Amino acid sequence: MRSIVVLAAVLFVTLFVGSSAFADFATFAYIDPGTGSVIFGAIGYIIAGAAAALAIAIKPFRMLYRKYFKKGSGNPPEKDKSAKK
Repeated sequence: MRSIVVLAAVLFVTLFVGSSAFADFATFAYIDPGTGSVIFGAIGYIIAGAAAALAIAIKPFRMLYRKYFKKGSGNPPEKDKSAKK
């Protein structure tokens, strides 16, 4: 997971810096310091939303897996003593 985040950050920085550093035309745009916070916040919300969606999507499969492959206590089930006569 960490390598994906690092790869995304490197890709973002490469595209952003590469597109602005090698532009041969004059641009009159201004990005104030608060814009970076908004961008990082949006990226954080996207990652959190993807993690929540993944957790919700995986839950039925986890429950099914636990149903069929749950660990027992190791002891065989005891017989009901009240059934003896």
